[in-house]
Amino acid sequence: MDKKQIAVGMILALITGGIFLIAIFIWKAVRTLRVKRERIQLESYIKDYFRGNEKILAFVGTLSDEEVKILIDIINKVREDKSEIEWKTLKLPKVIEQKFKDLVD
Repeated sequence: MDKKQIAVGMILALITGGIFLIAIFIWKAVRTLRVKRERIQLESYIKDYFRGNEKILAFVGTLSDEEVKILIDIINKVREDKSEIEWKTLKLPKVIEQKFKDLVD
């Protein structure tokens, strides 16, 4: 092998390593942004449904990123399944039925 082939091999190795590092940094940045977005979304739900209760907001601040993701997944699952609820089967007065519907929405 001559010096030219070794130089080309070294350059290709450096380029490949650089691309790999860039991919890792992008993946970590996207993951960090997703976690921040989910935390903001959870805090928004607390402000909307719990009137911004400070104790609950402080509790959310202590949750790990994985716990926040689990709570967001639960909320999203409930929102998907809410359309399957048949309000007529509850047999509630119309006023109470409307309040339950507003609470779920």
